Amino acid sequence: MKQLPLIVALLLVLAIALFLQFRPESRPETSTFTHTFEPEWTLHEDATVSFQHPVGLPGTYMKAIDWPPKVARADEYICVAEKTEMGETREMVVNDHRYCVTTSAEGAAGSVYTDYRYLAEREGEAFVVTFSVKEVQCANYDEPQKTACITERESFSIDSMAVRIAESIAFK
Repeated sequence: MKQLPLIVALLLVLAIALFLQFRPESRPETSTFTHTFEPEWTLHEDATVSFQHPVGLPGTYMKAIDWPPKVARADEYICVAEKTEMGETREMVVNDHRYCVTTSAEGAAGSVYTDYRYLAEREGEAFVVTFSVKEVQCANYDEPQKTACITERESFSIDSMAVRIAESIAFK
């Protein structure tokens, strides 16, 4: 019985060591993209910025809202990964560039409306790209539309599209 506190202490130390050894590290995800649906692209120019963006989203089950995307300078690049009831913020790295991606979604009438915010930095200048997407609930459909909806969603990367927009940005 006198050894019980020692055994408990040793087990506690072992548990802490195992936790520290195998805990997930907070590293940004590194992404590469492939998608089947390729949208038609166009050039947006105004007095402050130019960038390329899709005319709209390809397919039937996703629709661009608040389009074309909005691009603005930001004060600085700061990214704190977190998940909340309203959405999530995550950091990803694509082509050696960091992106802080914030999404927030809200459901309405069989669809999900998601606001996207991509914060990035190029040559010491931070900027943000924002837009919204409406995605229908694929489960609301019968076959074959249900499968077509799922396939469309899996075949198009919103991250890829946003990165391509960001890479084309030129401030005036």
